[in-house]
Amino acid sequence: MQHLLDIRPAMKALAKRPGEFEWFEGSLRHIPSDHRFTFRDDGSVLLSADCACATLAISKDQAAEFRAAAETWTRDYWRPVSINRHFASHFVRPSAWRRFAALVTRRDPDDLDLGLSLPEDAEAIAIATETAPAPERVAA
Repeated sequence: MQHLLDIRPAMKALAKRPGEFEWFEGSLRHIPSDHRFTFRDDGSVLLSADCACATLAISKDQAAEFRAAAETWTRDYWRPVSINRHFASHFVRPSAWRRFAALVTRRDPDDLDLGLSLPEDAEAIAIATETAPAPERVAA
């Protein structure tokens, strides 16, 4: 008689605590335990873990039920979370190194936004120069 792993606790956790799971390198990963579930083409589920949990096989019935639960979790939880994370990443201020690299590698000077607004009209430049107060000298 073959002993099987009862994965109902994993299915319950997936439904009740969806934030504990993520898709990682093609497997559904339970973050706290680092257990990874790989869904195979033949309908089976392979568990990878650094403990004895991975020594028992998962029944075909529970594998099918877990696959359906994972598909629901992906649609209802993971996909929206992934999209929101990706969207938020567009608005994170790049590191100083990335900003410097972008500045150095840009080919079109019009793409550079240095925070300066210079008047385009030469007459406006002359007027601005004439009316600007002279800089004060600092006594040495």
